Amino acid sequence: MPVRIPLLKHVSILAAVSAIFTFSNWVFFPWVVKFLGPLAKGFPPGPGLLFQHALISCLPQAILCGLSAFLMRRAGLLSKLSFKIEKTPVLEGLIWGLSIAALSVPLLRVLGMPIGFHVDPWSIAGNVFSNSYEEVIFRWFILYGFLAGTGNRCVAIAVSAIAFGLVHDQYPLILRAYVAAVGAALGILATKRNNLIPVVVAHDVADWILDALF
Repeated sequence: MPVRIPLLKHVSILAAVSAIFTFSNWVFFPWVVKFLGPLAKGFPPGPGLLFQHALISCLPQAILCGLSAFLMRRAGLLSKLSFKIEKTPVLEGLIWGLSIAALSVPLLRVLGMPIGFHVDPWSIAGNVFSNSYEEVIFRWFILYGFLAGTGNRCVAIAVSAIAFGLVHDQYPLILRAYVAAVGAALGILATKRNNLIPVVVAHDVADWILDALF
């Protein structure tokens, strides 16, 4: 039955992406934290935060998801996503990051978050690592995996955005919904340019501004 071949292929991709993400986030990551978490406590607060962002937060998931995405791409299952650093993608990421931050400030104020100003260079440096890991997981592996599995850009963006919001379980539900909305915006940018660099830049810029204000 030739009609079943593409259907089986799509279902297999969706099942593989879901299983790998679930295993990486709820099995592999806790196992890594169990061994590396105590090491972070041995550092002073600033370097400890950088250590956590660089070697613990999302890195285990990014390794598994990134390797899986690479292998699926080599097998012809995922469409190509560029990692090329050029002036135009970087500038576009900067504009998107500033726009996300500008739209987020009034929303976060309405939600009752107090505004202030503080710059933590350790947090800024750490975000460069953890944000890049998150983009590998959500805007490469999950987004492009579900794009290949469903053939529907809107569904793929929605799934990756919802997953992005759900894993930020340190926040109350309303803020997780906000995080999901930001994830949707980043998903739109990723599929618009087929390049992960502007998405990483946008994520970093938005985080740096919002972390400094809230």
